[in-house]
Amino acid sequence: MCGQWDLFCDLDETIQGLVTLGDTSKVQFKGKGNIPIKLKNGDHSYIAYVYYVPAITQNLVSIGQLMEKGYTLYTKNCHLTIIDYNGRLIAYVKMSKNIMFPLNIQYDTAKCLGAITNSEEWLWHLRLGHLNFTSLKMLTSKKMVKVMPHIDHPDEVCENCVLSKHHRSSFAKEVNWKAKRPLELVHTDVCGPIKPMSTEQNRYFLTFIDERRVGEEDANTTSIISIMPQLRELMIVKCWLLRALPDYVLAAPLQKLIISGCPNLRERYGKKEMGEDWQKISHIPNIDINS
Repeated sequence: MCGQWDLFCDLDETIQGLVTLGDTSKVQFKGKGNIPIKLKNGDHSYIAYVYYVPAITQNLVSIGQLMEKGYTLYTKNCHLTIIDYNGRLIAYVKMSKNIMFPLNIQYDTAKCLGAITNSEEWLWHLRLGHLNFTSLKMLTSKKMVKVMPHIDHPDEVCENCVLSKHHRSSFAKEVNWKAKRPLELVHTDVCGPIKPMSTEQNRYFLTFIDERRVGEEDANTTSIISIMPQLRELMIVKCWLLRALPDYVLAAPLQKLIISGCPNLRERYGKKEMGEDWQKISHIPNIDINS
């Protein structure tokens, strides 16, 4: 809590209420914001979520709230050490005679940087949203803007204009090199966030596309078993719409198969000698199919 309004770099004065002090008395806070500070090593940081309480004359820091936000505090030889979640030393305080730890924090000031130009050409270039100088010169020659002076094209280049006109090289439609065997080149992409979330409360999914498609009619194509020789265990959970296991999965050297929450698969494979396709998975040593 802080009673000095000028220490805040940003303050939301719409947040107001009452706060209870250690002597059970209540005072009103009239805002909540951040206070910039300067650390011992010269780095800049800030104290977040500070209440603005005009009635107090001493700024107070809650040890409990520091611990909730990930700070580390420990005492030794009548000294208090405060370290933030990045391992930086925030304060090293000696206990006073009244059994308190007075913090001598060096407050910082928020600095705003501004760009100033004395050139009329550049000033109008910026005023009109980085309009090109040929168009600026046309505006003056045709007297379309009364207060605009004569504009000459300067020798300098606008850095922001150059950067904004940069473009990425487009993806090649054809490539000279192609993968000759499975998993030699794999394309991957992340999709999300997706609304609404899935039934498992997921918002993203990851795709892997093999450059050399498995299953194409090619004598040089390697089978799925040789592509995934380490596939020994498979768990399928809550795939309600899945009706059958792909043949290339059944051909893998599985040692353990778990199917849970998949009613269609349970009906198709079911228990021993009951499911219509039980023989397709009977070679797997450990099978666990449940609802």
